[in-house]
Amino acid sequence: MASLPDYDPNESARYPRASFRNRAVTDQFEAGSTFKLVAAAAALSHRSVSLQEEFNCGNGSYDFRGHTIEDWEKFGLLTFPQIIQNSSNLGIVKIAEKLGPRHLYTTGRKFGFGTLSGITFPGEAKGVFKPTDFWSGISIAEISIGYEVSTTSLQLALAYGAVANGGFLMKPHIVEKIVHPSGNVSYEAEPTVVRRVASREVMAELTGMLELVVSKGTAARAGLPGWNVAGKTGTAKKFMAGGYSERRFIASFAGFFPANDPQLAGVIIVDEPRDGLHWGSETSAPVFNSVMKRIIQGDNSILVHKPI
Repeated sequence: MASLPDYDPNESARYPRASFRNRAVTDQFEAGSTFKLVAAAAALSHRSVSLQEEFNCGNGSYDFRGHTIEDWEKFGLLTFPQIIQNSSNLGIVKIAEKLGPRHLYTTGRKFGFGTLSGITFPGEAKGVFKPTDFWSGISIAEISIGYEVSTTSLQLALAYGAVANGGFLMKPHIVEKIVHPSGNVSYEAEPTVVRRVASREVMAELTGMLELVVSKGTAARAGLPGWNVAGKTGTAKKFMAGGYSERRFIASFAGFFPANDPQLAGVIIVDEPRDGLHWGSETSAPVFNSVMKRIIQGDNSILVHKPI
């Protein structure tokens, strides 16, 4: 976990208190399209939509109960995998309509959204994921594309980790073990399963879609030559006083690799990227690429897993 702006702990008095936050666990935000993972997993789990089913994405605009949903591009007919690959808002909203509020909500809760992860760091935020009794008429559309819900970077990492490991939400651990100079181990973390989110088959299908996002879709800049990478970009307008800003954004990428034998998951959040570079595909995805390249070059344990 890393945050910027950071501070020098040797001269902490010189820095504002905001610099001391562990942003990965304390800061919550609307995730945008990285949250489409939930609707996709729910639709696969409940077989509400087939992989071959096509949806008319309205040439970029859709009137949903008097509320206009817009896409970043004017898409026509897209299959379920193509909707995820191209991050179509209209497509995922139509999938969520077929799915229904109850299944969308229960799947999101299984992923851990709106609940504490149990990490040992202080100040963890649980985010916001309201029960369906508190949803409005357009909530199913807004939530399916990552609005009306807030999450932390840690929660996103755990959710994408659950896809990578075949369907299990895990409790996060920071310290692997404590070894004394004598060699005695006084503490060692054990992998702890919180719950099963979905079946291994569902997560394999979802992984295939997330691979398309990187190989052919919006997250091309997260790709690592010679390796299968799975992930999803996100770009969300920030809610300011009075409504959503047209100039301030949260850009994100969440993913894992190698997709066929996952070893590492990562989440990159950029808060208010500069104008012109506000898309997750342009800001967060390249950071994931750089971080994973550094790890590959410096960690022999990753290299034993043969690339494609």
